[in-house]
Amino acid sequence: MMKTILSCSVIFMAACSSDPDGLPAQGDEDSPVIETVAERAGIRSLDELKIKVGSSWDWTANPEGYPQLIARIGRPAFDRSNEMIRWALAVAAESPRCDRVDYGDVSDRATSDRIVWFVDCTNAERFYIDEEQARAARAKWELEDEDAVAVAAPESARIEGANEAEVASACDRIVRSSLRLPESFDPAWSLNVRRIPTVGRIEVTRTFQASNAAGVELPSAYRCLHDGQKVIEVSLNDVAGWHVVYP
Repeated sequence: MMKTILSCSVIFMAACSSDPDGLPAQGDEDSPVIETVAERAGIRSLDELKIKVGSSWDWTANPEGYPQLIARIGRPAFDRSNEMIRWALAVAAESPRCDRVDYGDVSDRATSDRIVWFVDCTNAERFYIDEEQARAARAKWELEDEDAVAVAAPESARIEGANEAEVASACDRIVRSSLRLPESFDPAWSLNVRRIPTVGRIEVTRTFQASNAAGVELPSAYRCLHDGQKVIEVSLNDVAGWHVVYP
């Protein structure tokens, strides 16, 4: 969703835009988003779960196709992932926010000690599932442990309650503080705010005027990423080109 804010406060005009994937994982997002048990999908049997997971239920990764992953996390962790991935898919499938599992694989967040998978659903929701959640799903469905609970929410849940005017103000504050002459920061009235649900991010882009050390006012722009709780990255485009100023 693309929104243009006509002032720094609360006047909005909405227009739709597609949201691409692929922003880097940052901040504290290694921790999966958790929903309450009451929010789970009404799946009553393992057969129903397999239908929602689909053909991915029986998929495993061929080690010949993953040399870099094996070099990073080791063969024991790779084999552990193959053993547990169907249960990671099951965790996502149990969520009512997942219409049907489309694809899943090992995430860049995985380590030799802790496997993390990403799971994409056909309704464009993305989940990150860790080993603890996958083991709980296996205990529930394969071992029939009634006390086992494994529930996850998609990345989009991170930004659902975010106030876009407050997000933009937080971005402005960081940009202002990064300038050589902070008091010269003069942001444009308009800005673009884009929600990227698959990675749980809000992107703010804005042009502004600011003075350099010699007091010459120059046109600039910034790009700010927010995770629904805090700003995680800010880049400026000035005479030096695009460069990261925060963190």
